[in-house]
Amino acid sequence: MQILFRPLGGKPDLAPWLERETWEATRPREERLVRENAYTGIVGREPPGEPMQAGLHRALAEVVFSYRAFPESLVTPNLLRTPLESGDTVGTQYHLFPGIDLFFASRVLETFDAPQDGIWRTGFTYTTIVEHPVMGSETFSVEKNLTTGEITVALRSWSQPITRLARFFAIPCRILQARAGRAAVERLRKLAEELRCSTDDASTIPQSA
Repeated sequence: MQILFRPLGGKPDLAPWLERETWEATRPREERLVRENAYTGIVGREPPGEPMQAGLHRALAEVVFSYRAFPESLVTPNLLRTPLESGDTVGTQYHLFPGIDLFFASRVLETFDAPQDGIWRTGFTYTTIVEHPVMGSETFSVEKNLTTGEITVALRSWSQPITRLARFFAIPCRILQARAGRAAVERLRKLAEELRCSTDDASTIPQSA
């Protein structure tokens, strides 16, 4: 993990993380320390059936695949490309305090965009890389009920503190994780509301002859 002091010119560097292994590949879980979280929210609706090409589901999926689910005030992404693909390294610049950031990285294990058990799920799962303060994985997804058209956003994860520092600050780390998860769902909810409003406004504009 890098600690960045922005007033002193501190900037994130993704390069050292690109060749590192993931924590899960190098160490087993300690079940007594594992914490599972799930943050979900219903954000809108489309007509039943597959996601609409220019609809809410696809618009939110684009945000997810560019790693912009978290509010900009909380996280700045550091990526080599978008949309994310399997094997990509994802840098997270977490704004801890004014002028002080934490920087760490994860690797995309899989991406998905397909129906399963009546739900169309679009998103990705990543796992943390060695020197990240916690070992674990997180799944970001936009989910559409094919019968009702209801659209849900979700972040589901498991993690355990792995470095000495993270173990010592285990409770604050969990608080920060919970803060980020809730903030991401709330941001996606607000984006969905803005998208619906812009669509409604556009529908009221008279069409030229």
